[in-house]
Amino acid sequence: MVLTGWFRGVKRNVKNVRAVVVSPAKPGSLGDQAMVDVLVTQASTLFGRPPTILPFAYRTRSAAKGIDFNDGIQNRIRVLHEIMRAHHLLVVGADMLDGHYGKDGIGRRLALARLAHAFGAKVRVVGCSFSTNPDFETVELLKKMPWLDILARDPVSQRRMRTALGRDIQLVADVAFLLEPALEAAHGRSAADWIAQQRLADRLVFAVNVSGLVFKKLPEGTLENFADVVANHLAREANVAVMVVPHDWRPGQEGDLDACRQLHAVLSKRGEVESHLLEKPVQAWEMKAIAGLVDAALLCRMHFAIACLGQGVPTYCLVSAGKFDGLMQHFNLSGNLFNPAELTERAAMRAAAEHMLTHWQADAQKVKEALPNVITLSKSNFNDLV
Repeated sequence: MVLTGWFRGVKRNVKNVRAVVVSPAKPGSLGDQAMVDVLVTQASTLFGRPPTILPFAYRTRSAAKGIDFNDGIQNRIRVLHEIMRAHHLLVVGADMLDGHYGKDGIGRRLALARLAHAFGAKVRVVGCSFSTNPDFETVELLKKMPWLDILARDPVSQRRMRTALGRDIQLVADVAFLLEPALEAAHGRSAADWIAQQRLADRLVFAVNVSGLVFKKLPEGTLENFADVVANHLAREANVAVMVVPHDWRPGQEGDLDACRQLHAVLSKRGEVESHLLEKPVQAWEMKAIAGLVDAALLCRMHFAIACLGQGVPTYCLVSAGKFDGLMQHFNLSGNLFNPAELTERAAMRAAAEHMLTHWQADAQKVKEALPNVITLSKSNFNDLV
């Protein structure tokens, strides 16, 4: 107690506020990068100095000090040093807070949160999800941390957290809605140029994202059948172009590139449909800029949906039940969710494509009407920090 009290005294004499951003996983996910980039930008503005990112460093546009916890004993000591000096600890809860995707990762982050709290820091888990099947031990651990400020990024997760944890949970929206779009890399600008060319030809442009993570759980051949169905439906539309968009470039079935290449190969054989594959990686802010140039998107990845919706573009989501429900409730688009398990039937595949082609204009208006409130909710992740 004497030691923690001494550190609190040191903190009161620090001119600028020290903030630490706890990243959700190793770099590789554009969604994770989007959230971390926003937190770094907001923390720098609010607290007057660049924050520290740990336990894994990320590329962000605003200055930040990144420390990789796994890069030797000296870095582990630096991590502990930063935690003990922090005034604010901002944890990216994402979809891992409930331990559903592994209790060890969130367990380590909650250990950092407990240490920061012991030394007087204000600890907040910014807008995150909560699944229908949380890990029991993780939930019990969270119940023992009533001081932990947990924010829910959607109303469905808010209800689940209130029930599981037995306390009030504030509703916000995902911090990634605040990501500022920008094009930097040549291949990102090339994709934007391709879309501009389609506009000159008076074509609609739809984005399609397929994920190996989703399709690997389905019977062999499902992706090929789905690509054929989508191609057939789009080919019936006059003046349609398709941007095939990976949102995760990790190799193999965990990422999107292999699946998107298969989809693009099928589309390329159809002369009626212009198509383009975004084959090289881009940064999260570039992806959001590209997302804002299309008319609608059929996709598997939540943060590609957030990039699109944040730009006013309606989305149609091939997702497991429960994960996207709350996100789509923010925009009154609950009818735009399709269970991948049903894609073994061509009729279900047709339903997803037909729904997008039929409803995208009306849904774009819904997104436009809901977006200002969602942005306000996203900004509320940073209320009462200073």
